Amino acid sequence: MGALASALGGMLAGTLLPVRARAFSLEPGRVTIGGLEVWDWRDQLPVRRTAPASADRHLLTWDPDREYWRYRLRNRPITTAVIHNSGTRADYNLREFVAIDVNQTERTRYPECPYHFVIEQDGTTNYCIDMSRCTWHCGRESNDYAIGMCLLGSFMDDAIPTEAQIASGYRLLAALQREIPFIQFKPHCNMPGADTWCPGSTWPRWRDRIVPPPADRPQPRNPEFYSPTGRVARG
Repeated sequence: MGALASALGGMLAGTLLPVRARAFSLEPGRVTIGGLEVWDWRDQLPVRRTAPASADRHLLTWDPDREYWRYRLRNRPITTAVIHNSGTRADYNLREFVAIDVNQTERTRYPECPYHFVIEQDGTTNYCIDMSRCTWHCGRESNDYAIGMCLLGSFMDDAIPTEAQIASGYRLLAALQREIPFIQFKPHCNMPGADTWCPGSTWPRWRDRIVPPPADRPQPRNPEFYSPTGRVARG
């Protein structure tokens, strides 16, 4: 399959391809982060294989093994977890959501899922992109120190996340807090330069239910989470 894709080259431009055969042949694994077990989809979700716009290449690096432009390793330590909503229908599953997001031709800054974690309507928590990678999910300067957690759905007017999403989001943020001392939790709308309602106009109604309180006694710093070039979670 890889040889065929290379031979076709330009004929495949604009199409959406999985990362080789893994996306079809394997179920996601499980990985534990801060004592919380989540589904591990890293390198198994749909990706975009077209060349990125020159303005977006500062965020990307060519992966010769997987043959696509992917998010580069971050240059700064993680200090912030940013809460997002997808702005889409809440009933999309993970693969449907990622396929739609990366296949928008005008958005080459999204070669793969832009969120490190995605929480589905039933509370399923998915680890999508390794936290050592700097994705595009908030501002240009913020992406290098921030990880993104996205709740599927659009939370405007009277809409709020499901109880399962809120509970799973709280557990994930608490797990990250155990791994990354003094991490901050912020909605996308409060990030520098943000011009958005994300994670939705109803955020004040559910903010205190999803954001854990500051840790009284942070655990010793885990060096893996502070190394820009290190893998930040072991499966």
